[in-house]
Amino acid sequence: MPSTTTPPTSTRPASTPPRPVLPRAVPPAQKSGASRPPRPLAPAPLRSAPLTALNAVRALAGLPGVKAEPGWQAECDAHANYLTRTDTGSHREDPADPHYTPAGANCAHAHYYVTLRPEATATQALTYWQNGPFHLPQLLDPRLSRAAFSVKHDTAGEIHTAAVLDVKRGRTGAAKYPVRFPRPGSVLAPQALSRFEFPDALPGCPGYAHPVGAPIALLLGQGRAARRAELKINGKAAAVCLLTAQTFSGASAGDTRVGRSVLEAQGVAIALPASRCRAPRRYTSFSRRTPARWAGRSGRAKGNVHRACGSAR
Repeated sequence: MPSTTTPPTSTRPASTPPRPVLPRAVPPAQKSGASRPPRPLAPAPLRSAPLTALNAVRALAGLPGVKAEPGWQAECDAHANYLTRTDTGSHREDPADPHYTPAGANCAHAHYYVTLRPEATATQALTYWQNGPFHLPQLLDPRLSRAAFSVKHDTAGEIHTAAVLDVKRGRTGAAKYPVRFPRPGSVLAPQALSRFEFPDALPGCPGYAHPVGAPIALLLGQGRAARRAELKINGKAAAVCLLTAQTFSGASAGDTRVGRSVLEAQGVAIALPASRCRAPRRYTSFSRRTPARWAGRSGRAKGNVHRACGSAR
């Protein structure tokens, strides 16, 4: 999305993530509300293509792919429809809204991505979550074995595309840590930190401003923590900010609490380069008692999934 645009002011509670939406004037007749009656939900066949994008992200960390869970698909379809038809981005559904469904409410906890762009795809949603330090760890959970992913479009109103990814209920595999993202030797196309991430990571990195390099992650497992992070590009030290459950400070007490909770759940350390990486080689080192290092290089990545900026060994 263009960096020059500013998202519309949200009226949602502070605990609800801001949505990555581009502002645009919408004629009153097109906006949602009481004048917009509920529309029937059309049954959608289960598609595995969106999970292909998710599994491509997991492959960058050397993790096994996840399988589609048919039992959750209709629920996530319903919640994606709810987001487009109510023109909102939220982790809940209002029972008083005519578009509310119990099925959709069952998937409201999932990651969501909403945009004005009707052509938005599952891969674009994955790129947004991958480049968000508080969404990426759930994509990389080694316990994740099943998921449901829905993308819905609506030509009316403000929200034209909504993507919903349930990666919470499918954590039934083995908890094998550490997880390094990207894994050693990865070839990466430079990316930037997602804007409108919730909570905003930049208050935890004084002096940082967009564009910032996309997150490099080390997952150690709950109860473990990294103490230090280093980034070198072509052998030269580069500025990097370390986010952990012990150090992250958000824009508010609520943001701090949410961010630290996400990081604590899997002992996550996030390194944010101060700028997008453009040099051909670099490595990151996270240190606790014993350093954990990994290295790689940038380059044109194959396929359609965007890569994070940075790498390691």
